[in-house]
Amino acid sequence: MSLDGGDSTAAHAAAEAARKVLEAAQSAGRRCRGLIVTGGDAAAHLVKALHARSLEPYGEVRPLCPAGILGGGPWSGLPLITKGGVIGDPDTLLALVAALRPQTHRGSVLSRRASKERNV
Repeated sequence: MSLDGGDSTAAHAAAEAARKVLEAAQSAGRRCRGLIVTGGDAAAHLVKALHARSLEPYGEVRPLCPAGILGGGPWSGLPLITKGGVIGDPDTLLALVAALRPQTHRGSVLSRRASKERNV
């Protein structure tokens, strides 16, 4: 068990599974607009599994739902939104997904920031 009461083994397994899904999608020519992860333990394991050296804070999408950009590693520049496990109402996850979707022909605020970070 982790300090926050979460199951660290489950968080590690979920992070590794997410990495494998990202790799398979990339191999198939798919592009990920960003990630949403629930729980601090899961977020820490995911950042580590993606071999990122940093997570640059960008802002809050919803109260207590910070967004950042992964730095370093093969997924550098990918937006990541975190949400505490017990934070939010029934529409919170929908709002977080919407934050990653293109709002205009130029993309969402987070995807534009990620593109700028990647120099794409």
